[in-house]
Amino acid sequence: MSKKPTIKNLKLPSCCVKPLRRINSKLESGRWIKKLLPISPFVILFSSLGRGGSGKNVLPVVHFSETHWDILAEALVAVNIITKESCKKEAALHALKHSGGEVGQFWEALRESFM
Repeated sequence: MSKKPTIKNLKLPSCCVKPLRRINSKLESGRWIKKLLPISPFVILFSSLGRGGSGKNVLPVVHFSETHWDILAEALVAVNIITKESCKKEAALHALKHSGGEVGQFWEALRESFM
């Protein structure tokens, strides 16, 4: 098992704050999507959206068996993949600005953590 790199007493420059916030936001969004996606067919089925109520643009669920569970399962798996890839790209783009040095090592390690 390889030892994870450590960097002590690293102070990131202010330009690193926004990318870190974007990565955090992407991770948080991914967590919410993974929580809400599995229940979405039930919300539609048991709400006015499924009966053609206030959600006029949503097709009504006629029967529970018409839900495409296989596509929903694939979407759930894809959430992790898309979230990690998006965070990895964000870290890689910012790593280019700090090639070399401890800040560059930090961003490279962060990028690798999403692989």
